Amino acid sequence: MQGEKRYLLLKKEKHLLFILLVTISFFYHSFQRTERIDWDVFGYYLYLPAKFIHNDINLGRKTEWLEPAISKYKLTDSFYQAYQSPSRKYVFKYTMGMSVLYSPFFFAADAFVRNTNLYERDGFSLPYQIAMRFFVFTMILLGLFYLYKTLRIYFSENNTLFALFLLVFGTNYYVMSFADGLMPHLSLFTLFSILLFYTIQWYQQQKIKFAAIIGVCLGMAVLIRPTSAVVVLIPILWGVYGIQAFSVRMLLLLSNFRQLLILILLAFTVLLPQLLYWHTQTGEWLFYSYPDEKLNFFKPHLAEVFF
Repeated sequence: MQGEKRYLLLKKEKHLLFILLVTISFFYHSFQRTERIDWDVFGYYLYLPAKFIHNDINLGRKTEWLEPAISKYKLTDSFYQAYQSPSRKYVFKYTMGMSVLYSPFFFAADAFVRNTNLYERDGFSLPYQIAMRFFVFTMILLGLFYLYKTLRIYFSENNTLFALFLLVFGTNYYVMSFADGLMPHLSLFTLFSILLFYTIQWYQQQKIKFAAIIGVCLGMAVLIRPTSAVVVLIPILWGVYGIQAFSVRMLLLLSNFRQLLILILLAFTVLLPQLLYWHTQTGEWLFYSYPDEKLNFFKPHLAEVFF
């Protein structure tokens, strides 16, 4: 009994030490620079102040509020985050997925500003900046928590914590979370961690709630970056190692057609606001919002990349 208590205490201490290292790293980088809603992040975030503070999603009055904000907070050197479509309406370059994730923290900051009158209610003053920092912290903890839960299905406690330590402090996760956590990379990592965990749970027991979570994760991942649609292969092919297993998998999915339909409908519902936005601004349900950017596979620039 005494040995078991000692083991549980040691286990708890290892967890607390890891969480403490993550927390110290976050707060160290979090206050290295004051403004974080800038450049690309500014583009991902712009839906929120435009719609919910300035009621100007079309940016028809951008000279009144947006241009002064850009100048005051040094949000960007050039306004590449939106451009005029053929219909002459402004279209945001980035899809709205990150704004959806930011929104609970944005609304909390906005409520604080409205009720205190201590800061300017422009969507970029200090309370909004601090709220975004805590968004990052939340996403870090949530993503690592679900990855921990997934790894523990297959590996020991010590191996799992060691793998997480190497991931956090020995890969580019460190920079893309603690230093640039408002970019999509951290949020996608967290969504993929949740998606992976509940995919495994669904194959262990086919419950509607697991299918629903998978659908929301897939929809959000695509809403953040449409190229993330490739992760649909995870719930479809998880645990499939051959043709025969693939045939069995298809039969399992078909036998749970109702749950599959719920999954698809939820993913589509998450994506629907973006489709409506594109249709309102451009007249098209699907719109390529990077008009001046494309991949040229005939000029890969391999020499410049590797040397």
